[in-house]
Amino acid sequence: MDRPTRSPHPAPAIHRRRVLRVLGTEITLLETVRERAEADLGIEIEFEVLDFISCQRKAALAPQSYDLYDQCFHNMDIVWFWGAFQPIDTHRIAEWENLSSLTKLGGINKYAWRGHGDAPVQKLYVQPGKFLGPDGSRYISMLPTVHNMDSFGYDKRLFGDNEQKKESWAWLFDPRARGRLALVDEPAIGLFDAALAAEAAGAVSFEDIGNMTVPEVEALMAFLNAQRQEGHFYSVWRTSD
Repeated sequence: MDRPTRSPHPAPAIHRRRVLRVLGTEITLLETVRERAEADLGIEIEFEVLDFISCQRKAALAPQSYDLYDQCFHNMDIVWFWGAFQPIDTHRIAEWENLSSLTKLGGINKYAWRGHGDAPVQKLYVQPGKFLGPDGSRYISMLPTVHNMDSFGYDKRLFGDNEQKKESWAWLFDPRARGRLALVDEPAIGLFDAALAAEAAGAVSFEDIGNMTVPEVEALMAFLNAQRQEGHFYSVWRTSD
């Protein structure tokens, strides 16, 4: 009996392209990046773009639903605690030694001010007890890819063309902004935007704005609630739309 001739083409199940599932937010999961990555890597890439809170929640509770997780370092407090993913071995990163010291050390050099409160370096390295910290080690929690800066936008028709007047965070609670203010609904960002503005407006003060005391938080919340009752806030938002 003649043996059947083997097909030169693999079965469809074997020939199927690999798919890389990436979970993240609209900050970095850009369609142009996905298209370029697919062209360069020769694999299929799927983006799941969620708002800040939903993304963090899914990363922590459904790690089987994605291959890569892309979000801010402050989200690590919850996601790492839940054991959702494994550390990254820096020995497998060819250009690790050339990565900016701003990320690896927390400043552009050892003399640079480290700023108030949290910073990515505080959660970058896996410590001997499997918790995250700033002390250098072979393994890291996430691969730093993007630096960004938060600020606020305003309408010159409302505040004027301020070439001669210095802009201030206090403008967020300026009476001219009443009914127009929209804060981001992301606790690690929106709360501190409000705190910077409230302090600049002279409504509250903080000994260390990066490590508020309970009475300071209560004073800030009382101020924000009063502003809310006066109709100062237009909305809170989770996506740019």
